[in-house]
Amino acid sequence: MNTLAVVGGVYRERCRLPVRTDDTWGSGGRAAAVIAGLGLEVILHSPVDARNAPVLASLAENFKFQTAETTVKTSPEFRYDHGLSTPVIWPLVAPDIIQLDVEAENTLVFGMLEAQCRVRKMRCVRPAESDFAGTYSTCLKFAQAGVCPKRHRNKGIYWD
Repeated sequence: MNTLAVVGGVYRERCRLPVRTDDTWGSGGRAAAVIAGLGLEVILHSPVDARNAPVLASLAENFKFQTAETTVKTSPEFRYDHGLSTPVIWPLVAPDIIQLDVEAENTLVFGMLEAQCRVRKMRCVRPAESDFAGTYSTCLKFAQAGVCPKRHRNKGIYWD
């Protein structure tokens, strides 16, 4: 079975309403947990600070995925008034940007606030809403979910 490489952040997410929550997921952590739950082998490549590292280790053990962590000084935190509100990203100061290098057969890539990534792979999918400024990739097949030119229409995914 091929392993799926998920590249994305693991962030603390706090929400005030309707019920106060304080969880650590992020796009990368959430995707790795869900995909591993479907029975696929997953390795999550993520920048992680000292506060989030033990939480990520717990998520990986409970949801049965592997991690490839790169240490950063501070991971951003998202604070929401409610689930549909625009988050306040904390700290307010922009984090130091690190470089992640990933080589994998199949890759799912999310934008990150504290990292740029260089991805070499055979197949890649990225969400259309992700910001990929500074992301460099070489791949044989590429799909972007949610954006589809008419000539390549196929359920919201297109291949270059």
